[in-house]
Amino acid sequence: MSCLVSLPTEDGGLYHIVADAFFTLEDGTQVVYFYGEQSIVSTESGAVRTSGNQSFFNVVTSNIGIVSAVVVAAIVAVVSSSGSDNNDDDTPLTFTFADTGGFTSSVVITVSGVKEGETWQYSIDGGAYYTNGIGNSFTLVEGTHAANAIKIKLTDATGKVSEITNTSPIVVDTTAPSFISSTTVGVRTNTDASEVIYKAVATDNNIVTYALEDGNQKDKFTISERGELKYKQKQTTIHDDDKVTIIATDTAGNETKQLVTISVKDFVLSTTVAWDNIGGNDSINIEELAMATLGGTVTGININSIVITSITFKREGTDTTYTLDANLLPSINDDNTWTLVNNDTWTSQLENGNYIVTVKLSGNDGNVTGQEIVRAVTIDKIAPTMPTFDFTDTGLLGDGITKNGVITVGNLQSGITWQYSINHGTSFTNGEGSSFTLAEGTYVRKDIQVRQTDVVGNVSIASNIAPIVVDATSPVTPKLTFVNTGSLDDDITKDGVITVGDLESGITWQYSVDGGTNFTNGEGSSFTLVEGTYGANAIQIKQTDIAGNASDIVKIISPIVVDTTSPIFAQQSTTVDIFVNAPITTTVYNAQASVGDADRITYSIKNANTSKFSITDDTGIVTYKTIQTTVHNDDTFTIIATDIAGNATEQAVTVSVRPPATQGFVIDGQSIGQSVGTWNGWSVSSAGDVNGDGLDDLIVVDEVEGAAGKSYVVFGRTDKTTVSLLAIALGTSAGGFVMNGEAAVDKDGFSVSSAGDVNGDGLDDLIVGSPSAGAIASNAGKSYVVFGKANGAVVNLSVIASGMGGFVINGENTFDLSGSSVSSAGDVNGDGLDDLIVGADNASTVTSAYAGKSYVVFGKKGSTTAVNLSAIASGTGGFVINGENTFDLSGSSVSSAGDVNGDGLDDLIIGAKGARLTAGPLLTGKSYVVFGKMDNTTAVNLSAIVSGMGGFVINGENAQDYSGNSVSSAGDVNGDGLDDLIVGAHKADSASGSNAGKSYVVFGKKDNTAAVNLSTIASGVGGFVINGENANDKSGFSVSSAGDVNGDGLDDLVVGAYNPDGGSGTGKSYVVFGKTNGAAVNLSAIASDFGTGGFVINSESTNNKSGFSVSSAGDVNGDGLDDLIVGTVIEGVTSGIDAGKSYVVFGKTDTKAVNLADISKDEGAVAHAIDFQGDKREYIGTFADELFVAGLGDNILIGGGGTDVFNAGAGDDTIIINSNNLDKLYSSILGSHLLARVDGGGGSDTLKLAGSNLNLDLSQIDNGRIQDIEIIDLTGSGDNILKLNLNDLLDISSETNTLKVVGNSGDKVDIEVMVYAFVKDSMQTEGNITYDIYSNINAPTAELWIAQDLTVF
Repeated sequence: MSCLVSLPTEDGGLYHIVADAFFTLEDGTQVVYFYGEQSIVSTESGAVRTSGNQSFFNVVTSNIGIVSAVVVAAIVAVVSSSGSDNNDDDTPLTFTFADTGGFTSSVVITVSGVKEGETWQYSIDGGAYYTNGIGNSFTLVEGTHAANAIKIKLTDATGKVSEITNTSPIVVDTTAPSFISSTTVGVRTNTDASEVIYKAVATDNNIVTYALEDGNQKDKFTISERGELKYKQKQTTIHDDDKVTIIATDTAGNETKQLVTISVKDFVLSTTVAWDNIGGNDSINIEELAMATLGGTVTGININSIVITSITFKREGTDTTYTLDANLLPSINDDNTWTLVNNDTWTSQLENGNYIVTVKLSGNDGNVTGQEIVRAVTIDKIAPTMPTFDFTDTGLLGDGITKNGVITVGNLQSGITWQYSINHGTSFTNGEGSSFTLAEGTYVRKDIQVRQTDVVGNVSIASNIAPIVVDATSPVTPKLTFVNTGSLDDDITKDGVITVGDLESGITWQYSVDGGTNFTNGEGSSFTLVEGTYGANAIQIKQTDIAGNASDIVKIISPIVVDTTSPIFAQQSTTVDIFVNAPITTTVYNAQASVGDADRITYSIKNANTSKFSITDDTGIVTYKTIQTTVHNDDTFTIIATDIAGNATEQAVTVSVRPPATQGFVIDGQSIGQSVGTWNGWSVSSAGDVNGDGLDDLIVVDEVEGAAGKSYVVFGRTDKTTVSLLAIALGTSAGGFVMNGEAAVDKDGFSVSSAGDVNGDGLDDLIVGSPSAGAIASNAGKSYVVFGKANGAVVNLSVIASGMGGFVINGENTFDLSGSSVSSAGDVNGDGLDDLIVGADNASTVTSAYAGKSYVVFGKKGSTTAVNLSAIASGTGGFVINGENTFDLSGSSVSSAGDVNGDGLDDLIIGAKGARLTAGPLLTGKSYVVFGKMDNTTAVNLSAIVSGMGGFVINGENAQDYSGNSVSSAGDVNGDGLDDLIVGAHKADSASGSNAGKSYVVFGKKDNTAAVNLSTIASGVGGFVINGENANDKSGFSVSSAGDVNGDGLDDLVVGAYNPDGGSGTGKSYVVFGKTNGAAVNLSAIASDFGTGGFVINSESTNNKSGFSVSSAGDVNGDGLDDLIVGTVIEGVTSGIDAGKSYVVFGKTDTKAVNLADISKDEGAVAHAIDFQGDKREYIGTFADELFVAGLGDNILIGGGGTDVFNAGAGDDTIIINSNNLDKLYSSILGSHLLARVDGGGGSDTLKLAGSNLNLDLSQIDNGRIQDIEIIDLTGSGDNILKLNLNDLLDISSETNTLKVVGNSGDKVDIEVMVYAFVKDSMQTEGNITYDIYSNINAPTAELWIAQDLTVF
């Protein structure tokens, strides 16, 4: 872009210049600046002379007398816009002023480009403050205005703002120069034209140039810009009164005129005047003034007797004039020179300022006079301010020792020179900036000097008054060490002392424990860390010498843990007991110590070499080194608990060896005569908690020859006393109640089982099968559901049949024999009530005779109306399961299967001992797994199950095996979260011999309904086989889950073999511990005195058919371990011959064989008596290992730590556990013969945490250890965390599959929130709590309710 600007000249003409420089602002405004070198395109001024295109500067300077008020600077603001026509509306905003090279004598700034409707403002302070503009100009005050100080802002009618500014400084100068030279001058005749006859002198703040006023005088005189006046021609005649007007003009254009009169004479007296002994800078400083002289040479043609009559010194700008005393006036020497010698008399009179010296002469006896006026240099007697210098004393305060050689110089005056010397002033070096640097070394007093010299040479100087030592050499890097009292190289110590090495003498060392943020002076050669964790590089050490030089910092690059706190043993009893002859692996004491979340504790026995005891170093489990075979007291040992830092604590423990613990108790059968037996133990089962006292109960059948059968409920208990069924029948025992059969031929109690909680009252119910009963048709069979109750009153099944205390289930058709097998079905339809399954193995289907049927009867509340299986078969109140083929006898054994496929619904298993494989051998047997289903009562055909619809089939292995004669849920044997199955084939052959029997464990499986072949299971795929011990044992005639007998978190199994030892009928039962692999189990390995993988239960006597019926008993004695019941149908008792016995075997952790004869002797002590039992509102435990057994009410059970077992019983109970209780739930170690467990029982029960920073991780707690809990309360006293997955929810909320979690805002719940896991899908408010409800696609009945105050992740 170029911009043509027309500028006016003084004579009214114009000249035009073109800009060749511009720039664009950010807002699009273009600024064009005219200054200095610009080309003149043309001129319309006759006064301005140009030769071609000259630079503007040259034109101005060559025509200074003419162009005196031209505008030489313009600032043009151009707002860029597309499509501009450059019309009047686009006139740019500009401001102009009279400029003569950055100076102006005009205070007026003219603003152009303001249109109608627009307003403008100006600022003279860089935009800090704006003043509204008036008209088209504003006035600047005199002074210098820096670049960008002047701003003009234009606002148009739309509010758009544009702005321009000065890009270079502007100086406003309105003060005209002042003449100080004489107004008269004499010139002798014949003075040559080249000789200067007069020197014009005018003072000003800026440069002054001189010119002649227009007129005839210009024909006679010339003057240079410097004021040197000359005649144009030699003056040969004497004359006076040549007049000339001289104009003095400063840079800003201010002018002053002076009229000078010139006389041409023959006689001229004059002198030169000059200062001597001063510098050449027209200034005299204080040192020069002390030596300065004034002198000159007199010229006087044809003049004699010349004398100096006066010398005056006039200070400019003041009225001060000093006239030299006459006695000081110098004489004129023979050579016409004169000198005013230096004398304090006259030099002292001259103050600071500019002086004009006037020397007057006289000659020819006063007839001729003359004078010379000289503008003196400036007299400046003021020295610069005294400089200061300083340095950083990095050593001790005021010791003059530093590591930093930088000397900082202060009090420097602008524009002057400063120098420094480091050699006592011998030489100086020019300084730069405001500092200089000393080399390392010692500098004595006055070695360092700093001076500054002003422009006239005045000097001020400062020096160091004390020595300065510059020491920039750092000390050596120190070393540090500490004693690692923990494991090798783990940087954990109980000794917080850090030892520092390589310290130099006389220096200071410091340490930091916060990563260098703060340092502390050390003392001696060590410092001590307080207890805590110090991160990488947190500990740092350095040493600093007297000069402040610091060594490299040494850091400990790995974290250090200083732990001076010794472990603390948990509050637990230090007096324990163990039973005589206990296995060598029996836990004597479980040491529990802690010192912090991150610390690991190792345990040892003090004086271990001589102690009777050994200890597992990582768990604290103490055992005897040898089996203790005698009863004795006061074995002592001391446990040392040592943390990883090496801190140790001791605890002494005293052990008593007690007589053997009771292994269970006997249930004696009842006889009705001397020759007729009652086969007690024909069918045995856990009854659940029938009376709601928190202990599991039992059901035992007396199958009576020729009379109505009897079933007995035996309440749970901890003691060893024999239970007499006769006493229960007579009502003389409070230990249970009898259920009398309805008719002699009904075979009442042929099969019995717990029914679960069918009616939802919080008490477990019972089911009794009577296959030969015939209310609807002959031998159609009946089953009786007897509701749980707390009293021991007799129950007559005839009353149940009438709808009081339960309800009857009537068979469908003649000779169906319904009730030949009965069981709880679990919650098959997911309605929260337990369901039932009734087998009718003699029933025929439409297509197949004796194919068998099984009926699922749904639980129901508030109704005792009889259930007819014909209605179930039609899909009312349940559904029927039709057998597959003729003579299959399906339903000969039925059971709940648990949740085999993990969908949250309980499944079923149905045995068909007469089934054969397609076109295969007879009596191979099959078992069918039928999956639970919701809202669907359509009949299930086992032929569909075979094809993989709604379940899967389990095919027998060989002909005549009778697989499926006994089937049961196995619990979770392999710990994968799915329930497993056990199938008995009591006539199977094994390597042990013909009819040794086999039992098959089939692992649960998801999303897979492919048939299972027991031959595959026998090979270890999908389960494992349990091989009978001997030929004709018929092991597997009765099979059942045993629960978790040994407390290892895996469910165990019990297998009955009523005919071992070659058919002697002595009978054995085998407990097989749960395991995760598919290796075959041989009962011969379990049968030894100390079995492998389980233990054997040996019969009391021969030919008693022990093991004819076996079952889990639940936790009868409440110790946290599941118990067993074994039926022995032919066993003489006090009450009669062949009355039979049933034996309850308490759970245990060892594999020592159990002899029923020992149990029958009532020997041994109770392992752990109940600590709290009853129905009080609240029970508060201590830190000891304690057993809680609550009653029917709403109880609060508060654990105080230790291995506590909580059996809450019926009611809406609250169980409160602390951190120590929680630790025991994670452990499988028994304490005081208890395994920690929480059983909420019936009702809506709450598990509440007491404490803070607790982590209840259900995924790390064995299944079954916390059960029947409906609410978890995390509130505690601080922030707590719950972690669980779907399997955990289904396990802990075993009755409802619904779990509610409450707490406060600091608590958290860790679940699998994702697709195919938990998904939040609804919200519900109960009371004052609003819950988010999470469902799970893998279990349609599962619901997790989480209070919205909690954080879910």
